[in-house]
Amino acid sequence: MATELEKMGAAATEEEDALIVDGDASDLRGARVTGYDDHRIVMALSIAALVADGETTVEGAEHVDVSFPAFFDVLADLGAAVER
Repeated sequence: MATELEKMGAAATEEEDALIVDGDASDLRGARVTGYDDHRIVMALSIAALVADGETTVEGAEHVDVSFPAFFDVLADLGAAVER
């Protein structure tokens, strides 16, 4: 998670049982990131992309279908620019 958030400009630190993101030191920008075939990571990165400057591509985004098949439809309904 930290690796992909850092690609987007987040100041992220991994600890043994935690991920710390310093919001004051982060300036999110669009990037090409991977969801590691994990629906939770795909959804988290997609939400981060909503506030990032520029376009974000999440590789493996289809894995949201495991738990929330309508996830990207809901984002689009809320006004997000979503391409599948």
